[in-house]
Amino acid sequence: MKKAQIKRARQFMYMQDYDHLKVKKDDIKEILEKSRAEEWAYIVHDLDETRPHIHVVLKFKNPHSIEAVAKLFDDKAQYVDIWNGRIANAYSYLIHETATAKEEGKYHYKATDVVASFDFPARIDEINQKVKQSPKEISKLIDEYADEKISKNELQEKIGVLNFAKRKNLIDKIDAVLAYKKHQEFLKEYEACYTNKETLRKVQPMTLEGCVVRISDIIGYIGRDIEDAINIGVLKREDIPESIQKVLGVTNKEIVNTIIIDIIKNSFDKPYIKMSKEVFQAIKDLKSFNYENIYHKANTKEQIAFYREGMNQLYKKLLNDIKTENKTSDIFTIYLDHADKTYQTTTSPERIVIDFIAGMTDEYFINSIHHLKEFSYSKQEQ
Repeated sequence: MKKAQIKRARQFMYMQDYDHLKVKKDDIKEILEKSRAEEWAYIVHDLDETRPHIHVVLKFKNPHSIEAVAKLFDDKAQYVDIWNGRIANAYSYLIHETATAKEEGKYHYKATDVVASFDFPARIDEINQKVKQSPKEISKLIDEYADEKISKNELQEKIGVLNFAKRKNLIDKIDAVLAYKKHQEFLKEYEACYTNKETLRKVQPMTLEGCVVRISDIIGYIGRDIEDAINIGVLKREDIPESIQKVLGVTNKEIVNTIIIDIIKNSFDKPYIKMSKEVFQAIKDLKSFNYENIYHKANTKEQIAFYREGMNQLYKKLLNDIKTENKTSDIFTIYLDHADKTYQTTTSPERIVIDFIAGMTDEYFINSIHHLKEFSYSKQEQ
Protein backbone atom coordinates (compact mmCIF):
# COMPACT_ATOMS: atom_id res chain seq x y z
CA MET A 1 0.00 0.00 0.00
CA LYS A 2 1.43 3.38 -1.05
CA LYS A 3 2.01 6.05 1.53
CA ALA A 4 -0.09 9.19 1.23
CA GLN A 5 1.84 11.83 -0.67
CA ILE A 6 2.80 14.78 1.52
CA LYS A 7 1.60 18.05 0.04
CA ARG A 8 4.31 20.67 -0.24
CA ALA A 9 4.26 24.34 -1.11
CA ARG A 10 6.37 27.49 -0.87
CA GLN A 11 3.87 29.94 0.64
CA PHE A 12 1.98 29.55 3.92
CA MET A 13 -0.29 31.38 6.34
CA TYR A 14 -0.24 30.44 10.03
CA MET A 15 -3.02 31.72 12.29
CA GLN A 16 -3.62 31.16 16.00
CA ASP A 17 -5.42 32.89 18.87
CA TYR A 18 -2.84 34.96 20.68
CA ASP A 19 -3.65 33.32 24.03
CA HIS A 20 -3.31 29.81 22.56
CA LEU A 21 0.17 30.16 21.13
CA LYS A 22 2.39 27.20 21.97
CA VAL A 23 5.51 29.32 21.85
CA LYS A 24 6.40 32.48 23.72
CA LYS A 25 5.15 35.62 22.03
CA ASP A 26 8.53 37.28 22.33
CA ASP A 27 10.19 34.33 20.57
CA ILE A 28 8.19 34.53 17.34
CA LYS A 29 10.57 36.89 15.54
CA GLU A 30 13.58 34.73 16.44
CA ILE A 31 11.75 31.57 15.30
CA LEU A 32 11.02 33.13 11.94
CA GLU A 33 14.58 34.38 11.53
CA LYS A 34 15.79 30.79 11.99
CA SER A 35 13.08 29.26 9.79
CA ARG A 36 15.13 29.66 6.59
CA ALA A 37 12.11 31.29 4.98
CA GLU A 38 13.05 33.51 2.04
CA GLU A 39 10.85 36.21 3.57
CA TRP A 40 8.24 36.43 6.31
CA ALA A 41 5.87 38.84 8.03
CA TYR A 42 3.47 38.72 10.94
CA ILE A 43 0.96 40.86 12.81
CA VAL A 44 -1.24 40.61 15.88
CA HIS A 45 -4.88 41.45 15.11
CA ASP A 46 -6.04 42.83 18.44
CA LEU A 47 -8.46 45.47 17.17
CA ASP A 48 -10.86 43.18 15.30
CA GLU A 49 -14.24 42.22 16.70
CA THR A 50 -12.91 38.67 17.24
CA ARG A 51 -10.43 37.49 19.87
CA PRO A 52 -6.85 38.75 19.46
CA HIS A 53 -4.95 36.45 17.08
CA ILE A 54 -1.73 36.31 15.12
CA HIS A 55 -1.21 35.93 11.37
CA VAL A 56 2.14 34.80 10.00
CA VAL A 57 3.02 34.71 6.30
CA LEU A 58 6.03 32.65 5.21
CA LYS A 59 7.56 32.33 1.76
CA PHE A 60 10.22 29.64 1.20
CA LYS A 61 12.59 29.19 -1.71
CA ASN A 62 12.10 25.41 -1.64
CA PRO A 63 8.81 23.51 -1.04
CA HIS A 64 7.87 22.70 2.57
CA SER A 65 5.10 20.65 4.12
CA ILE A 66 2.31 22.03 6.29
CA GLU A 67 3.54 19.84 9.14
CA ALA A 68 7.03 21.30 8.91
CA VAL A 69 5.68 24.84 9.13
CA ALA A 70 3.39 23.96 12.04
CA LYS A 71 6.35 22.43 13.87
CA LEU A 72 8.11 25.81 13.82
CA PHE A 73 5.43 27.02 16.26
CA ASP A 74 5.02 23.69 18.11
CA ASP A 75 1.45 23.70 16.85
CA LYS A 76 -0.93 21.45 14.92
CA ALA A 77 -1.09 21.40 11.10
CA GLN A 78 -4.74 22.50 11.17
CA TYR A 79 -3.61 26.04 11.97
CA VAL A 80 -1.47 26.29 8.83
CA ASP A 81 -2.82 26.87 5.32
CA ILE A 82 -1.05 26.79 2.00
CA TRP A 83 -1.30 30.20 0.38
CA ASN A 84 -2.14 29.53 -3.26
CA GLY A 85 -2.59 33.12 -4.30
CA ARG A 86 -0.03 35.82 -4.92
CA ILE A 87 2.14 36.52 -1.90
CA ALA A 88 1.27 40.21 -2.35
CA ASN A 89 -2.36 39.41 -1.46
CA ALA A 90 -1.23 37.68 1.72
CA TYR A 91 0.75 40.72 2.78
CA SER A 92 -2.19 43.00 1.95
CA TYR A 93 -4.49 40.82 4.06
CA LEU A 94 -2.23 41.22 7.10
CA ILE A 95 -3.35 44.85 7.34
CA HIS A 96 -6.83 44.19 5.83
CA GLU A 97 -5.93 46.06 2.69
CA THR A 98 -7.68 43.56 0.38
CA ALA A 99 -11.02 44.33 -1.27
CA THR A 100 -12.72 41.48 0.60
CA ALA A 101 -11.49 42.73 3.98
CA LYS A 102 -12.69 46.24 3.15
CA GLU A 103 -16.10 44.99 2.06
CA GLU A 104 -16.44 43.05 5.31
CA GLY A 105 -15.65 46.22 7.26
CA LYS A 106 -12.60 44.79 9.00
CA TYR A 107 -10.31 47.08 10.94
CA HIS A 108 -7.58 48.56 8.75
CA TYR A 109 -4.18 48.18 10.38
CA LYS A 110 -1.12 50.29 9.64
CA ALA A 111 1.76 48.88 7.64
CA THR A 112 4.02 49.77 10.54
CA ASP A 113 2.07 47.35 12.76
CA VAL A 114 3.60 44.46 10.82
CA VAL A 115 6.93 42.84 11.78
CA ALA A 116 8.73 41.54 8.70
CA SER A 117 12.07 40.43 7.29
CA PHE A 118 11.89 43.30 4.79
CA ASP A 119 10.64 46.88 4.55
CA PHE A 120 6.94 46.08 4.84
CA PRO A 121 5.55 49.66 4.41
CA ALA A 122 7.59 50.06 1.21
CA ARG A 123 6.38 46.71 -0.10
CA ILE A 124 2.73 47.62 0.57
CA ASP A 125 3.18 50.91 -1.28
CA GLU A 126 4.60 48.98 -4.21
CA ILE A 127 1.73 46.47 -4.09
CA ASN A 128 -0.89 49.22 -3.94
CA GLN A 129 0.66 50.98 -6.90
CA LYS A 130 0.45 47.80 -8.96
CA VAL A 131 -3.14 47.23 -7.86
CA LYS A 132 -4.08 50.72 -8.95
CA GLN A 133 -2.70 49.94 -12.39
CA SER A 134 -4.50 46.60 -12.74
CA PRO A 135 -7.12 46.31 -15.54
CA LYS A 136 -9.87 45.78 -12.98
CA GLU A 137 -8.95 48.92 -11.04
CA ILE A 138 -8.57 50.94 -14.25
CA SER A 139 -12.05 49.85 -15.38
CA LYS A 140 -13.42 50.83 -11.98
CA LEU A 141 -11.85 54.30 -12.24
CA ILE A 142 -13.20 54.77 -15.76
CA ASP A 143 -16.66 53.85 -14.44
CA GLU A 144 -16.24 56.51 -11.74
CA TYR A 145 -15.38 59.04 -14.44
CA ALA A 146 -18.45 58.01 -16.46
CA ASP A 147 -20.56 58.49 -13.30
CA GLU A 148 -18.95 61.94 -12.86
CA LYS A 149 -17.46 60.98 -9.49
CA ILE A 150 -13.96 62.02 -10.61
CA SER A 151 -12.75 64.52 -13.22
CA LYS A 152 -10.83 63.68 -16.39
CA ASN A 153 -7.63 65.08 -14.86
CA GLU A 154 -8.11 62.89 -11.79
CA LEU A 155 -8.69 59.85 -14.02
CA GLN A 156 -5.49 60.46 -15.96
CA GLU A 157 -3.55 61.00 -12.77
CA LYS A 158 -4.84 57.78 -11.24
CA ILE A 159 -4.38 55.43 -14.23
CA GLY A 160 -1.35 57.10 -15.79
CA VAL A 161 -0.80 58.73 -19.18
CA LEU A 162 -0.07 55.44 -20.97
CA ASN A 163 -3.23 53.69 -19.76
CA PHE A 164 -5.20 56.84 -20.49
CA ALA A 165 -3.91 56.91 -24.07
CA LYS A 166 -4.66 53.19 -24.58
CA ARG A 167 -8.29 53.80 -23.64
CA LYS A 168 -8.71 57.11 -25.48
CA ASN A 169 -11.48 55.82 -27.77
CA LEU A 170 -13.53 54.64 -24.79
CA ILE A 171 -12.94 57.89 -22.90
CA ASP A 172 -13.90 59.93 -25.98
CA LYS A 173 -17.19 58.01 -26.19
CA ILE A 174 -17.85 58.69 -22.50
CA ASP A 175 -17.10 62.39 -23.11
CA ALA A 176 -19.66 62.45 -25.92
CA VAL A 177 -22.30 60.87 -23.69
CA LEU A 178 -21.52 63.27 -20.83
CA ALA A 179 -21.64 66.25 -23.18
CA TYR A 180 -25.05 65.16 -24.48
CA LYS A 181 -26.26 64.57 -20.93
CA LYS A 182 -25.09 68.02 -19.80
CA HIS A 183 -26.71 69.60 -22.86
CA GLN A 184 -30.03 67.95 -22.03
CA GLU A 185 -29.71 69.05 -18.40
CA PHE A 186 -28.97 72.60 -19.59
CA LEU A 187 -32.06 72.64 -21.83
CA LYS A 188 -34.20 71.30 -19.00
CA GLU A 189 -32.86 73.94 -16.61
CA TYR A 190 -33.25 76.63 -19.28
CA GLU A 191 -36.93 75.79 -19.76
CA ALA A 192 -37.47 75.61 -15.99
CA CYS A 193 -36.27 79.20 -15.65
CA TYR A 194 -39.50 80.33 -17.30
CA THR A 195 -41.81 78.23 -15.14
CA ASN A 196 -40.08 77.81 -11.78
CA LYS A 197 -38.96 80.80 -9.71
CA GLU A 198 -36.78 78.64 -7.48
CA THR A 199 -34.78 77.42 -10.49
CA LEU A 200 -34.29 80.99 -11.63
CA ARG A 201 -32.96 81.95 -8.21
CA LYS A 202 -30.52 79.05 -8.05
CA VAL A 203 -29.17 79.06 -11.62
CA GLN A 204 -25.63 80.40 -11.96
CA PRO A 205 -23.86 82.05 -14.94
CA MET A 206 -21.82 79.55 -16.99
CA THR A 207 -19.15 82.02 -18.22
CA LEU A 208 -17.15 84.94 -16.86
CA GLU A 209 -19.09 87.18 -19.24
CA GLY A 210 -22.30 85.90 -17.69
CA CYS A 211 -20.95 86.67 -14.23
CA VAL A 212 -20.11 90.23 -15.31
CA VAL A 213 -23.65 90.71 -16.69
CA ARG A 214 -25.22 89.40 -13.50
CA ILE A 215 -23.08 91.59 -11.25
CA SER A 216 -23.57 94.61 -13.53
CA ASP A 217 -27.33 94.21 -13.18
CA ILE A 218 -27.01 94.43 -9.39
CA ILE A 219 -24.64 97.40 -9.60
CA GLY A 220 -26.99 99.15 -11.98
CA TYR A 221 -30.16 99.00 -9.90
CA ILE A 222 -29.20 98.77 -6.23
CA GLY A 223 -28.09 102.41 -5.89
CA ARG A 224 -30.43 103.77 -8.57
CA ASP A 225 -33.44 102.42 -6.69
CA ILE A 226 -32.38 104.36 -3.59
CA GLU A 227 -32.18 107.60 -5.59
CA ASP A 228 -35.63 106.98 -7.09
CA ALA A 229 -37.08 106.20 -3.67
CA ILE A 230 -35.62 109.42 -2.23
CA ASN A 231 -36.94 111.47 -5.18
CA ILE A 232 -40.53 110.25 -4.68
CA GLY A 233 -40.37 110.61 -0.89
CA VAL A 234 -40.44 106.94 0.04
CA LEU A 235 -37.03 107.13 1.69
CA LYS A 236 -34.61 109.61 3.25
CA ARG A 237 -30.89 109.32 2.61
CA GLU A 238 -30.15 109.25 6.33
CA ASP A 239 -32.37 106.15 6.63
CA ILE A 240 -29.64 104.06 5.03
CA PRO A 241 -27.90 102.09 7.84
CA GLU A 242 -24.57 103.57 8.89
CA SER A 243 -22.82 100.22 8.47
CA ILE A 244 -23.76 100.25 4.77
CA GLN A 245 -22.88 103.94 4.33
CA LYS A 246 -19.37 103.38 5.68
CA VAL A 247 -18.63 100.64 3.14
CA LEU A 248 -20.59 101.61 0.00
CA GLY A 249 -21.50 105.27 0.40
CA VAL A 250 -24.90 106.97 0.32
CA THR A 251 -25.38 108.10 -3.28
CA ASN A 252 -25.79 106.00 -6.42
CA LYS A 253 -22.52 107.41 -7.76
CA GLU A 254 -20.61 106.43 -4.60
CA ILE A 255 -22.18 102.95 -4.47
CA VAL A 256 -21.46 102.17 -8.13
CA ASN A 257 -17.90 103.47 -7.85
CA THR A 258 -17.15 101.49 -4.66
CA ILE A 259 -18.45 98.18 -6.02
CA ILE A 260 -16.72 98.49 -9.42
CA ILE A 261 -13.33 99.39 -7.92
CA ASP A 262 -13.64 96.56 -5.38
CA ILE A 263 -14.41 93.99 -8.10
CA ILE A 264 -11.48 95.17 -10.23
CA LYS A 265 -9.08 94.94 -7.28
CA ASN A 266 -10.20 91.43 -6.35
CA SER A 267 -10.61 90.04 -9.88
CA PHE A 268 -7.74 91.55 -11.87
CA ASP A 269 -5.48 88.92 -13.48
CA LYS A 270 -7.57 86.08 -12.00
CA PRO A 271 -9.74 83.45 -13.77
CA TYR A 272 -12.84 84.49 -11.79
CA ILE A 273 -14.95 87.46 -10.77
CA LYS A 274 -14.76 88.32 -7.09
CA MET A 275 -15.47 91.10 -4.61
CA SER A 276 -14.24 91.53 -1.04
CA LYS A 277 -16.21 89.96 1.82
CA GLU A 278 -16.84 93.41 3.28
CA VAL A 279 -18.40 94.82 0.10
CA PHE A 280 -20.31 91.61 -0.62
CA GLN A 281 -21.88 91.67 2.85
CA ALA A 282 -22.72 95.38 2.50
CA ILE A 283 -24.49 94.66 -0.82
CA LYS A 284 -26.51 91.85 0.80
CA ASP A 285 -27.46 94.17 3.64
CA LEU A 286 -28.42 96.95 1.22
CA LYS A 287 -30.59 94.56 -0.84
CA SER A 288 -32.41 93.50 2.33
CA PHE A 289 -32.83 97.16 3.28
CA ASN A 290 -34.22 98.00 -0.17
CA TYR A 291 -36.72 95.14 -0.08
CA GLU A 292 -37.98 96.15 3.34
CA ASN A 293 -38.06 99.92 2.80
CA ILE A 294 -38.56 100.36 -0.95
CA TYR A 295 -39.84 97.39 -2.95
CA HIS A 296 -42.44 96.27 -0.41
CA LYS A 297 -43.67 99.85 0.08
CA ALA A 298 -43.26 101.33 -3.38
CA ASN A 299 -46.64 100.24 -4.78
CA THR A 300 -50.10 99.94 -3.31
CA LYS A 301 -52.25 96.91 -4.06
CA GLU A 302 -54.15 99.06 -6.53
CA GLN A 303 -50.96 100.03 -8.38
CA ILE A 304 -49.77 96.42 -8.54
CA ALA A 305 -53.12 95.35 -9.97
CA PHE A 306 -52.85 98.22 -12.49
CA TYR A 307 -49.45 97.01 -13.73
CA ARG A 308 -50.60 93.39 -13.86
CA GLU A 309 -53.61 94.24 -16.01
CA GLY A 310 -51.49 96.55 -18.13
CA MET A 311 -48.96 93.76 -18.69
CA ASN A 312 -51.69 91.35 -19.82
CA GLN A 313 -53.26 93.82 -22.23
CA LEU A 314 -49.89 94.95 -23.64
CA TYR A 315 -48.91 91.33 -24.23
CA LYS A 316 -52.15 90.60 -26.12
CA LYS A 317 -51.80 93.79 -28.18
CA LEU A 318 -48.20 93.10 -29.24
CA LEU A 319 -48.97 89.46 -30.01
CA ASN A 320 -51.84 90.55 -32.24
CA ASP A 321 -49.53 93.04 -33.98
CA ILE A 322 -47.20 90.22 -34.93
CA LYS A 323 -49.96 87.91 -36.11
CA THR A 324 -51.58 90.68 -38.21
CA GLU A 325 -48.16 91.93 -39.36
CA ASN A 326 -48.78 95.46 -38.12
CA LYS A 327 -45.45 96.86 -39.29
CA THR A 328 -46.08 100.24 -37.60
CA SER A 329 -46.11 98.62 -34.16
CA ASP A 330 -43.15 99.26 -31.85
CA ILE A 331 -42.45 95.53 -31.73
CA PHE A 332 -41.51 95.78 -35.43
CA THR A 333 -39.99 99.27 -35.70
CA ILE A 334 -37.96 99.07 -32.49
CA TYR A 335 -37.33 95.33 -32.12
CA LEU A 336 -38.02 92.83 -34.90
CA ASP A 337 -36.83 95.00 -37.82
CA HIS A 338 -33.40 95.00 -36.19
CA ALA A 339 -33.38 91.41 -34.98
CA ASP A 340 -31.40 88.51 -36.44
CA LYS A 341 -33.21 86.74 -39.33
CA THR A 342 -32.75 83.35 -37.70
CA TYR A 343 -34.37 84.66 -34.51
CA GLN A 344 -37.33 86.01 -36.49
CA THR A 345 -37.96 82.74 -38.32
CA THR A 346 -37.30 80.25 -35.51
CA THR A 347 -38.83 82.03 -32.50
CA SER A 348 -42.51 81.77 -31.67
CA PRO A 349 -44.58 85.01 -31.60
CA GLU A 350 -45.29 84.43 -27.90
CA ARG A 351 -41.59 84.18 -27.12
CA ILE A 352 -40.81 87.30 -29.18
CA VAL A 353 -43.38 89.36 -27.25
CA ILE A 354 -42.00 88.13 -23.91
CA ASP A 355 -38.43 89.01 -24.99
CA PHE A 356 -39.53 92.47 -26.13
CA ILE A 357 -41.38 93.31 -22.92
CA ALA A 358 -38.53 91.93 -20.81
CA GLY A 359 -36.16 94.44 -22.42
CA MET A 360 -38.35 97.46 -21.67
CA THR A 361 -37.34 100.06 -19.11
CA ASP A 362 -39.88 100.86 -16.39
CA GLU A 363 -40.65 104.22 -17.98
CA TYR A 364 -41.14 102.76 -21.46
CA PHE A 365 -43.34 99.98 -20.09
CA ILE A 366 -45.62 102.43 -18.25
CA ASN A 367 -45.83 104.72 -21.29
CA SER A 368 -46.72 101.72 -23.48
CA ILE A 369 -49.59 100.85 -21.15
CA HIS A 370 -50.94 104.40 -21.22
CA HIS A 371 -50.73 104.45 -25.03
CA LEU A 372 -52.95 101.38 -25.35
CA LYS A 373 -56.14 102.68 -27.00
CA GLU A 374 -58.35 100.06 -25.42
CA PHE A 375 -56.67 99.99 -22.00
CA SER A 376 -58.99 100.61 -19.12
CA TYR A 377 -58.67 99.84 -15.43
CA SER A 378 -60.83 100.26 -12.40
CA LYS A 379 -60.61 99.09 -8.81
CA GLN A 380 -63.29 96.52 -9.54
CA GLU A 381 -60.87 94.78 -11.91
CA GLN A 382 -58.46 93.93 -9.06
